[in-house]
Amino acid sequence: MVAKVAEQTGLKIYASPDVQGKISCRIHSRDGNEVFQRLLIGTGFEYRREGDFVYLGTRREMENLPKPLAAMGTRTYLPKHMSRRPLHITLEMNLSPLGRCVEQESGIVVQDVELALRDLDRLVPLLDVPGKRPKLDAFVFQHETESLRKRLELTTVAENRNVTLQELNPPEKKSETAPRIYTLSQRLDTFLMGLEDQKETKLISDRTLSEDLRLGEAMRFPFTLQLGEAMRRYGLEVVATRSEDGTLELAVDCRPDDGGESVSIRSTMEMERGWILQCCLANYHKPRDKKKPFAFYDPKVYVEGIVVLVSRLEEPPRPATDLTLGAIKFFAKQQEDWGYRNLSNASPEEAELAKSFIGTGLRLKNLANTPSM
Repeated sequence: MVAKVAEQTGLKIYASPDVQGKISCRIHSRDGNEVFQRLLIGTGFEYRREGDFVYLGTRREMENLPKPLAAMGTRTYLPKHMSRRPLHITLEMNLSPLGRCVEQESGIVVQDVELALRDLDRLVPLLDVPGKRPKLDAFVFQHETESLRKRLELTTVAENRNVTLQELNPPEKKSETAPRIYTLSQRLDTFLMGLEDQKETKLISDRTLSEDLRLGEAMRFPFTLQLGEAMRRYGLEVVATRSEDGTLELAVDCRPDDGGESVSIRSTMEMERGWILQCCLANYHKPRDKKKPFAFYDPKVYVEGIVVLVSRLEEPPRPATDLTLGAIKFFAKQQEDWGYRNLSNASPEEAELAKSFIGTGLRLKNLANTPSM
């Protein structure tokens, strides 16, 4: 609409991103005041004109207009998390007819009317956000059994929840004490609920046990076993490295804090998959029950740990903004439109740039659709 009116009237028009909506009408007049008076009836939007420059905005935005209306200013934007080119393109798409944008060593320098710069100042923090951070979450369950031959069958737990659990490199003959390793590609929450429902099984780690996924560095997850009346603290130490094919190799060491025997295992784990280790960590004797025969005095209880590790990508913190939902949706559509428009007939580099625009548009759309916005 703005472009057509500008062409018809010869005016330089800048509209706030809050000015959204569709208007269908026929106006043959070339008088700018008459055109805007008729266009904006019942819309809740207003206009201010100074010479051949016109600003369209909401009533709230009309309260603190610069003087003169087309007062010029300069901003330098130096992105922290995104590359310069997509920011440069986005800035150019949102300039007023009087604006210009050049890239210099100090950053992207924009000269424009203060009205437009004010909106760019609100837009840039929505775009220049850190990427998703890789995280490693740990869930540790404790299961008690009076015989190692009665270990919890994790495949059965998964099947009862309609989940497929795959054992990694199962030996032909499993020893009673050998650690078992499984992977789970999806529906991790369903499997975790299935574990919690098992008799003599309980979650003993904090549900928020999480670390930034750092390659080559030890990540430590503490938990405490309950051995009868005693408590024993453990440290789960995980070191991750990435192979050439992109899989994540984990070295896991589970050691009690009092220096007792540890359980170590090494295996591979694909990103976005759950990695499950089942191993016997300790044993203890139950207190005597004098009502039972002598043979049942001091029965031995084996305690196995079921460690579930899962990698995920954590969304960046929500950026603070005073932009309206309509304005955020406008910028989301602007990013997606540019991305899809430049996706098909582009070099591999341009295609990646187009995909980044589409991704930014989707993120902004999700931001606008979040209830707290």
